[in-house]
Amino acid sequence: MDRLLRLEPFARAGFAARGIVYLALGYFALMSTHGEAAASVLERLRTAPAGAALIGALAFGLFGYGLFRLIGGILDLDNEGRSAVGIATRFGLVVSGVAHWLLCALAILILVSGGSGGSDQQEERAARTAFEYPGGAALVGVIGGIIVLSGVGQWLIGVRGGFMKFLTTRQPRFARLAGALGYGARGAVFVVIGWQVISLAIGWGGRQLGFDSALDLIARREWVFPCVAVGLILFGIFSLYAAAHLRIRDEDVERRAKLAGRWFSR
Repeated sequence: MDRLLRLEPFARAGFAARGIVYLALGYFALMSTHGEAAASVLERLRTAPAGAALIGALAFGLFGYGLFRLIGGILDLDNEGRSAVGIATRFGLVVSGVAHWLLCALAILILVSGGSGGSDQQEERAARTAFEYPGGAALVGVIGGIIVLSGVGQWLIGVRGGFMKFLTTRQPRFARLAGALGYGARGAVFVVIGWQVISLAIGWGGRQLGFDSALDLIARREWVFPCVAVGLILFGIFSLYAAAHLRIRDEDVERRAKLAGRWFSR
């Protein structure tokens, strides 16, 4: 059981992969002054020198990060507890884990297909498909609200510095500053994505959905966009730093797994 619960190698690979993806997202946004989806960023990286090896490594890292978030949410590695807020936060971690596994699958698809992930406007198509079912519009609106709350949560994590809890002690101030600004920028993008989903649900236009369209909307505020793009780059830098200085005690994971087993066996 101990070997199965050694999350640290997977988490390190995951933070490194997340760092590369956000560095690329921020860099391409800053250079082109418009947003790009994670799929198009991965496709760009696929065409770089040794791109196939890089995408393969990213796929493994994204799988590891998804595993880390899933287990973290289920076993409550962040000590969120069983309150309403704690349960909601842990649910968000599980959703994050699933989302990164989907991104891992996309990376594998790009690697196998030689470049095209076929993901253009897939968020909007998924949302509009939901409208075909009873209560679909309400469900889309609820999902939009969850994304907005997730964005606010990202901002609160940045302000409170909760992202430092898994890092080794005595970290330089730059690590905390990069993390705070990075989480703030990421939270801003999530809030815009959530608002776009809510707007679609209540019939305020058929805007495209996703990370790229959210950045495009932010780009209408000329001074805001470069700040967000730089923030995403800082988030990538912090993620790479976290990959090098992450510390997860395997005994804590094992202990929480045993506690969870007892709780589910009741």
